[in-house]
Amino acid sequence: MTERDRNKSDNGAEDAGAEAGLEALFDEARRSPPAPSRTLLARIEADARALQTPARGAVTGAGGRLRGWWRLLGGAPGIGGLATSAVLGFWIGFAPPAALDALDDSLSPLTGAAEDVNAALPEDGFGWTMAEAEG
Repeated sequence: MTERDRNKSDNGAEDAGAEAGLEALFDEARRSPPAPSRTLLARIEADARALQTPARGAVTGAGGRLRGWWRLLGGAPGIGGLATSAVLGFWIGFAPPAALDALDDSLSPLTGAAEDVNAALPEDGFGWTMAEAEG
C-alpha cells in the first residue's frame, strides 16, 4: 500500500469533501470559459498570416482572367487538344464515316431500341411538315 492510499483510507471523508469542492470549481469554470484577449487574437492572426504562402500569380483584370483560363486548360498543349477534339467532334457529327454506320448496325442488336424509337416517332416530324407547308 502506498503513502497516498494510506492517507486516503485514513482521511476518506475529507478527501471526498475536497474532491466535491474541486469538482464544483471545475463546473463553474466550464460554464463560463475565459474569452481570449484582443491582443492574443491579434498575435495569432499575425502568426497565421506570416506562415501563409503568398498567392502565386494573382489574377486581376480581364487579361488576368484569360491567363487564368489559359493556365486552367493546360496552356498551349491543353487548348490545342481541346480545339482538335472539338473540330473532330463536329466533323464526325456532320459527316459520319461509313465505318461508323457499320458499327451502329453491329451494335443495334445489343441496344435493341433503335428501331423501336424510330417507329414511335410521329410521321409529321413533330410539326416540321406543317411548318414547311406554311412557309
